[in-house]
Amino acid sequence: MKSSGTTILTILSSALLFGIIGFYIGYRTGSKESFLKEKRLANEPEHLVIQSAEWFESLEQVSPPKGSETSPSTEQAIKSAAIAENADAKAAGPEIDTFPIILDTTRPVRISWPLDIGPDTNPDRKDSRLCLRARSGVNEIQEQGEGWALYAFRISQPGKYQAFCRSRWTTDGLSVVACNNSWFVRIDDQASSMIGNENDDSTDWQWVDGPAAELEAGVHWLRVELREDGPLMDRIAVTPVGEQPVPEWDEVPTVRPGNLAGEANPLDPQRAIRTLEFFALPTGSLAVGEGHVNEITIGASWFSGKEGTFAGTVKVACPSAPGLTVKGDPTLNLNSDQLSISRLITLEFPPNSDRRIHEVILEIQEHEGHPVYRTQMKFLKGHTWAFLGPFKDTAQRSKEVYRGTGSLRELVQTCDSSPAKIAQLASSEDLKLNSLPLAAGFEKAEWKIIEDGSCYDWTGAIDLTSVYGKVDSAFAYAVTWIQAETALNHRSFNFQPDDSGWLWVNGHILAELPIDLPREANRLWTSAKLDRGQNPVVVKLAQNQRYWGFRFDVIDWHWQGRRGDVIRGIPASDWPKNKQ
Repeated sequence: MKSSGTTILTILSSALLFGIIGFYIGYRTGSKESFLKEKRLANEPEHLVIQSAEWFESLEQVSPPKGSETSPSTEQAIKSAAIAENADAKAAGPEIDTFPIILDTTRPVRISWPLDIGPDTNPDRKDSRLCLRARSGVNEIQEQGEGWALYAFRISQPGKYQAFCRSRWTTDGLSVVACNNSWFVRIDDQASSMIGNENDDSTDWQWVDGPAAELEAGVHWLRVELREDGPLMDRIAVTPVGEQPVPEWDEVPTVRPGNLAGEANPLDPQRAIRTLEFFALPTGSLAVGEGHVNEITIGASWFSGKEGTFAGTVKVACPSAPGLTVKGDPTLNLNSDQLSISRLITLEFPPNSDRRIHEVILEIQEHEGHPVYRTQMKFLKGHTWAFLGPFKDTAQRSKEVYRGTGSLRELVQTCDSSPAKIAQLASSEDLKLNSLPLAAGFEKAEWKIIEDGSCYDWTGAIDLTSVYGKVDSAFAYAVTWIQAETALNHRSFNFQPDDSGWLWVNGHILAELPIDLPREANRLWTSAKLDRGQNPVVVKLAQNQRYWGFRFDVIDWHWQGRRGDVIRGIPASDWPKNKQ
């Protein structure tokens, strides 16, 4: 019996040992396969098939997106397209100099985002006239070397000439013009000259003195560059030095130089002007959501004096938003008699598209299918946000910080040390905020959840004034949740508060900006560890004056933009309630 029991025990021990070994080998094999699968996913393109958008033939065949209104931008862009299609060879300009030479800013030779072309949609004075625009918020999204428009003019006699720019300044959130009243302008390879920045109260259209230069006979180049938000420009005059603007200049017909093909401007001599030049600019909203109209204006110009034709088609695709629909005419036809054309197309993203940045690919092809132009544009379907506030800053510490004398430390609350509790949308009583006074006009602090994107402005920044209206000397909390496909030890984010702000991601404080700063691009880059799955984001924002908002952007760079690292927003219905 003893020998039999020992044998059984030995068999069981051996079976257990083999079971453990088998489990270990299976676990290691499965883990390796899982790792290799995730590694393969992370190195593959996120979307293997690019699906073209569905086109409607014309804007008249469809109604505007739900919740939106036909804006002056849409209406005027359609009209301007019809006007542009009727352009004829007379637009090439006179053979003999006739001054002033008037250039149309809506017909650049080349243009760089975030400058764009459209009507004045500023709330202080909406105007349907088409113009070169630097809309409010463009400084926040400008990238280095971008934000310029290039124009050409030809003179037959050498001499000293001066440019004048017909511009209009706009007001900011406090009806102040001082921060919206200048451009940079340069002629040929001269240094840029600042124009404007002198008249701080007028918002009328006016001729503004531009730079002067000694010029030889021939083709010359004038470049307008973004300096600050808000200004508009619709005409540029070039005239011999000594001439001054007169009212009649407003009615002088515009001209454009004839054959520019092969010419190279001194600011970019490596890229000579081609027979055909194209541009595509997002001239509506970059934010996808209720009430936001996403539109792209496409322009094409013929810069050769030779006979010939171009018949092209616009193609649009968005790999991350299958089901994207496009409304507008996709055809572009140019020749020596039809010198320029513009097209407006509107984009409608599918309701179930991910909450993230969507790269829209726009391509112009010849009728035989050969691509001649390609660009990418970023449209944002913003995260769902929940807001709590607005709590009154009774000591007005944010205003003192604005003047460099105070501290926002006194705005720190007990709940700030428990961002996970804030992310769970605990009540103001549980967060020990119920004893704080609210801003004028508010009776109770409750979480307000916005899922339709209406808390975003056209640039994709969160705007608390759209949530609470105009409020001074206050602060509020904002919460969202993001989904990570894989665990990440250091995922990068961009945080831009206006005014002072705090940022927590996944329970860790990443930013504390205790001084009032404008909301500008790339204000703060930081990073956080993310778990695979759902991760909370908490923002606390103080309001001093003017604007009240922030940007929270997920940064895709190097390996971080690969398939396995995609970050998406989560609907409020799927937010965890007890995430620790």
